[in-house]
Amino acid sequence: MTQIFIISGTLWIVPADWNAADNSVETIGAGGGGQTADASFAGSGGGGGAYSKVTNLSLVAGNTVAVQIGGGGISGSAGGDTWFNGTGLATSSVGAQGGVGGADNSGGAGGLSANGVGQIRFPGGSGGAVGGSNPWTGAGGGGAAGPYGAGGPGGSPNNQVFAGGGGGGGNGNGTAGANGDGATGNGGTGGSGNSEIGGGTGDTGSGAGSAAAGSGGGGGGGRYGSSSDGGGGATGVEFDSAHGSGGGGGGGGGRDFGGTSGAGNGGIGANYGGGGGGGGYPRNNTDFGAGGNGAPGVIVVTYTPATGATVTADSPNAVEYQAFGRANQLDAVEIRGLISSDGGLPIEGRPQVRGDGGTPIEASSGTLGTSFLPIQSTGSLSPGAEALLPFEFHAAQSARAVNCAEWSTIQPLDAAIAIELLATRPGETMFDLECLANGAKILIDVPLCLQWADPPILAPVVASTRLLRSPGRVRVLAGRGSLHRLRGL
Repeated sequence: MTQIFIISGTLWIVPADWNAADNSVETIGAGGGGQTADASFAGSGGGGGAYSKVTNLSLVAGNTVAVQIGGGGISGSAGGDTWFNGTGLATSSVGAQGGVGGADNSGGAGGLSANGVGQIRFPGGSGGAVGGSNPWTGAGGGGAAGPYGAGGPGGSPNNQVFAGGGGGGGNGNGTAGANGDGATGNGGTGGSGNSEIGGGTGDTGSGAGSAAAGSGGGGGGGRYGSSSDGGGGATGVEFDSAHGSGGGGGGGGGRDFGGTSGAGNGGIGANYGGGGGGGGYPRNNTDFGAGGNGAPGVIVVTYTPATGATVTADSPNAVEYQAFGRANQLDAVEIRGLISSDGGLPIEGRPQVRGDGGTPIEASSGTLGTSFLPIQSTGSLSPGAEALLPFEFHAAQSARAVNCAEWSTIQPLDAAIAIELLATRPGETMFDLECLANGAKILIDVPLCLQWADPPILAPVVASTRLLRSPGRVRVLAGRGSLHRLRGL
């Protein structure tokens, strides 16, 4: 898993291993700045930034994407919007609105989820308002929204003269900052983060506490009758140990009776998106407490790197061969039983005969051709071959057979030739033939001794164990040197 934090810049290059099927992009808007107190009011808190998320965003590796990181608001100004892949928030692939700055008796609104872009959206916490012209202390800033929910709102002095400052709101799914105590003048405690711990303590006489590191809590409020600053918010750990939604800053203390004429400043909002606390009102009406700054936004890109590559094949068909045979010679496809003939006895057989233990004699079919011929194909390619017509043989002879034998017939499918082979003497030459045919052309490697006859009727032809009748007009008897008893007829 790869995680990238974009905290500055305006352009981002899509990584080469970008995975469009497994990614997320999360955005947090910037926090609004707390208000600086003025002649009429102590300062109100700024709003926290909103949160938006999108998943499985389709981007092209190597392309440049426009981004904006919202800048934190200062002294009552709004925080900027944060967005990814667009020209503005509304046109982006994902984006979150920044919080509004605090104003006279008006806490800044948190960034609105309705104005964001994304599949998941949460609003930022609103800054606390001082509630009227009576308070001397400031109000707390709102917490930023995060992946677990909306930001918590800032606390308020609630228009009480003697109340302390309000605590800052906690981060996403955290709690609200507490209001200042009007009876004791103590500041309010900051809201806890989504971890349910960590809000800064309100000032009880020794200064306001900042939220615990990593908690996402809000800062504590300053005390009435002092010039203590509000406590700062803390960054959450939703993304990693250093990145998360931030808590709001606490309101500053005011009306210091200890000889100091000034007032406390508002606490700063925490990274990312926390709103700043409002400043306190001074006893001399001139040294106003400044509002705390809001925190900037962030973009979090998370994806599982792509590990495979797409391969484009030129072949339009997928072919799988179970088997193939080379068909440039007679090729037995199916072989039945074999009979060994290593003995010395003459053999007559209509079934299979094997001579010298080497050559299959009967094959149910064979193929003669000039190319590789696929025998079985399970793919979509139709096999083709330049093969000649298939033949089926009832019998065939091994030329190296030692023994004399008689075979029944050799029958090509596309011819009307019936051939009977009579016994020959052992040797390396091709055997003599008796051919019962109608005008057959006889090809052989050695000369034959032929006798031609034209019997008017079917004439008996002698074989050692059979009586055959010629259906044709040509009869070829045993050649010169044959042991057959018809030699010389």
